[in-house]
Amino acid sequence: RTQSPVTPGQHFGFPLSMGPIFNDPEFYEQRPDGFTFRQPEVGLPAHVAALGMRFLHRRDVFLKNTVAAFFIAEHGSWNRSTKIGYRVTFVPLDGSTATGYEIFASGWEVDEDISGRPADVEIGPDGALYVSDDYANAIYRITF
Repeated sequence: RTQSPVTPGQHFGFPLSMGPIFNDPEFYEQRPDGFTFRQPEVGLPAHVAALGMRFLHRRDVFLKNTVAAFFIAEHGSWNRSTKIGYRVTFVPLDGSTATGYEIFASGWEVDEDISGRPADVEIGPDGALYVSDDYANAIYRITF
């Protein structure tokens, strides 16, 4: 699906709706007649806490044949019965349309035991992906 670029005045649903699968029962039924909002390009699982994101607009060693994509630092849940997040995910793009959502780097949460929380991602001048971790006070360098 292709959507127009973000323009001033668009509504993204909150607090009426939190994406295509959850409409808030208290607010959604009170929406004005004809009310529409823009759906997300990628629906992330609840509580992953996507803190940092980096868009790639050039060919990169991680991308192989893809020329546009972005990485997301998922800090992780703190108040969920089953932990989720604590990883870096990857979203390839076809033009401005997201074509996937996959785990790129993980291991900071194993069997509910937390060893790190990715907070941000950055592509270095060397082409490596750098991941900051504010739980372990570390920066990881990921190369192909």
